[in-house]
Amino acid sequence: MQARQPNKRLRDLVRETTRPYGGLAAQVNQRARSKYGLDLTYKAPAVSQWINQGTRPRPDVQAIVAELLSEKLGRDMRAADIWPEEKHRSQVAAEYATLDGMDRRTVLFLIGEALGGLVIGAELERLTKPADGLAKADTAGVGVLQAGIANCRRLDDCFGSRAAARPALAQHQLVTKLLRRAQNEEIEQQLYASAAELSQLLGWLALDLNDAETARAHLYEALEAAHRADDDILGAYILGHLGIVSSENDRLSEALAYIFAAQSRAERAPRSTAHAWLWAVEAELRSLAGETTACLKALDRAQGVLDKVKPENAPAWIYFFDGAELASYRGACLEQLRRPQEARSVWEAVLASLQPSLVRDRAIYLTHLGATFLDEDELHEALTHLNKALSIATDTNSERAMRRVGQLKPQLVARWASEPAVIELGERLREAGGAA
Repeated sequence: MQARQPNKRLRDLVRETTRPYGGLAAQVNQRARSKYGLDLTYKAPAVSQWINQGTRPRPDVQAIVAELLSEKLGRDMRAADIWPEEKHRSQVAAEYATLDGMDRRTVLFLIGEALGGLVIGAELERLTKPADGLAKADTAGVGVLQAGIANCRRLDDCFGSRAAARPALAQHQLVTKLLRRAQNEEIEQQLYASAAELSQLLGWLALDLNDAETARAHLYEALEAAHRADDDILGAYILGHLGIVSSENDRLSEALAYIFAAQSRAERAPRSTAHAWLWAVEAELRSLAGETTACLKALDRAQGVLDKVKPENAPAWIYFFDGAELASYRGACLEQLRRPQEARSVWEAVLASLQPSLVRDRAIYLTHLGATFLDEDELHEALTHLNKALSIATDTNSERAMRRVGQLKPQLVARWASEPAVIELGERLREAGGAA
């Protein structure tokens, strides 16, 4: 594994500013909080590591450092000038994180993000600029907002939760401002539905970043907004995610209680893919509890709903749930129920059919495929898939995917502690954890 080198470029720039490490760290925290709504707690040792050990802060922090140095030194600098692209960067994510096949709106949005949010930012500004004579939201404005939320979800799919967090937070702030103004009843209800979607998305992003408490707080906020929007199926979807958060903390009884509440609430709405998703989530929770019969029954019910659902009853926010996604739940259940060969055939089919742009999902699914080989003591095959998964997880900053690889490490060490390939995977995990 290639050792990191000191960042001489950053060292020289910081020396030129005559700013102490602690002072730079404090300014990074302040700028992140005041301008971007980020809660950072960097101190002098972190800056020292960036300079002397060559570690790389996450991309949004790199941009803030470049911004501060540009202001202090009076010349324009980009993050790429300070932290050039690493030559050894994994090619796995690059192979899948492409714009090929993506719809034009999403491409424009991603280009806009690369240019500082100019594309979507101009549209969102129209909603909140009284000087333009628009003191209230209108139908067209809500449509722009909905398109922005959909693009945030796609940004998460393609490039990970960190990439989606900032635009999602910006739109959440926008909706909050609009809801403080007097709106007609129809627009207000639509805005509350948008607020519920955004809070749910922020909860999901927080969970992917391994922050269960923040995720729970966002989801409670989402539940309240869904209630105000009188949207039962969206409320059920949010309850389902609260169940997932509980399961991540090994509180299975609580998780199932949330799912039962969600299914009850969903009964008030027409059958949709969201109903099938709730049955799939129940199935996975049942498998974690070792309840084979109940698990397989829930999977069958999910499939039955999905087979009969009408396209017009599929909410936009559950676009991801289809036959392939249900198959991923089946694979996870079979794996948990200790049926590795059946699970493997499912995971191989899921990965073969997965959209290339769904990068983070590929990382998660590869860990599951690797686990099926571990269960049958096939170390080489297991490590092949786990290393691919870790490369993608690192490139997309998905702490959930990294954690999933880490959960399999004890099983590896217990059997093959002295194997060089196992030791190397452990080193990669430590380095990925430090970067995260």
